[in-house]
Amino acid sequence: MNKELHQTIVESLGLTLVSKEKQEEVIGELGGLILQLVLVKATERMSDETLISFEGVLALQNSDEIMGFLEKTIPDFDALVAEASREIVEEYKKGLS
Repeated sequence: MNKELHQTIVESLGLTLVSKEKQEEVIGELGGLILQLVLVKATERMSDETLISFEGVLALQNSDEIMGFLEKTIPDFDALVAEASREIVEEYKKGLS
């Protein structure tokens, strides 16, 4: 997860005053959920041909390859990641209240 996104999540959840260990625990938990949502949203935007190519990239199980593929093939991929992050953080906040 990039540092900007990491910091946004920490600030959004009011985790600036908790230990780095606790921050990393929450970020780790949310990071996996964000990645899952990004993958779902990205695949919804893919043509059948692109989806077949993406399945091949997924089979490599290399996160750098996967992210590189998504960045190249999904217009406004950064916006998609930001949107998914906001959704997950909001759901997490609801669970805390």
